[in-house]
Amino acid sequence: MGTMSSIAIELEGVGRILLNRNLAVPIYQRSYAWEDEHVRDLLTDVETAMSEGAHEYFIGSIVTTKNQAARAEVADGQQRLATVTIILSAIRDFFYESGDKERANAITGELLHKKELRTLALIPKLQLNDADNEYFVNRVLLLPDDPKRASTATKPSHLRIDAAATLAREHIRRVGNSRGATERLTEIKEVRDKKISTAAQLFNRLKGILPNDPQFRASFATATVSKGYLARYYLRALEQQERGDSEPELVPNPNAEIVNLEHVLPQNASSSWSHIPPDEQVLLLKRLGNMALMKTKINIKAGNDSFAFKKGFYSKSEFKLTNGVCAESAWNRASIEKRQSDLAGLAVKTWPLK
Repeated sequence: MGTMSSIAIELEGVGRILLNRNLAVPIYQRSYAWEDEHVRDLLTDVETAMSEGAHEYFIGSIVTTKNQAARAEVADGQQRLATVTIILSAIRDFFYESGDKERANAITGELLHKKELRTLALIPKLQLNDADNEYFVNRVLLLPDDPKRASTATKPSHLRIDAAATLAREHIRRVGNSRGATERLTEIKEVRDKKISTAAQLFNRLKGILPNDPQFRASFATATVSKGYLARYYLRALEQQERGDSEPELVPNPNAEIVNLEHVLPQNASSSWSHIPPDEQVLLLKRLGNMALMKTKINIKAGNDSFAFKKGFYSKSEFKLTNGVCAESAWNRASIEKRQSDLAGLAVKTWPLK
């Protein structure tokens, strides 16, 4: 008769767990599955607990199993651990981009990853399953100015990781900047007292929290846009820049009844798009590189047909960026990523720091 392994219950915070252990999500566990609403709920709950003076917040139990490997395997709680790690990374990024490298390095070394002394290979505190781990390391654990942070999502779980990281970044920046109200008030006072009298001086005061051009371009090159009105604004602004307009915020035809948003790879793709696997279609559909401005009546005619058919409509478009889609001989993942990379370069000119 076999013997049951011992069960130990320990009351430890997630920070202590990450500090003292290396954990791994076993291969049989599902990939990252939290949607935006789950991430927002956790961020809001933690912020509320902090504002109410709570010294701890219960996120539920974490179950790990001991084995002969160097890492304990996470039997339950991997989604929460991954999301907490994403939030910790966002906090690290906030410090790093604000110039507080000492705190950023402390969070990295104690809670996110270490480096093997001989090879300098990155050793993550939390290792996800094979499907997610490489993307998770590049998109979440690396420093914000590392070129690998712009890694391309290749699976639906990668898109969820990217969305969680974006939500965490936005939340932490908002909270961090509001908690840094004293510093912001100092800047306002300096403007009032005319110690800061030019846009360049104000920029120099704020540049620690603003992404530089390479960071902005890298983020833009991999962006997905779920809101149609935002995609239309981005494309109108980029179109104005392409035409040489110096004020892209003044854009024509904001009315969707006149100018609509065209998805080159259609939202309801016909059989003529079978060369792109269904899972990949989900990943590519809302990439900005897959979108174009089009007169609404023409957009309806283009419909969900093949790229060869739709090119006839793009070639007649008055929008330069839409017309430029015709330069592609086929429409697939590579062409979408290439076009979005081109748009990212244009975006740096459209929304310059100076």
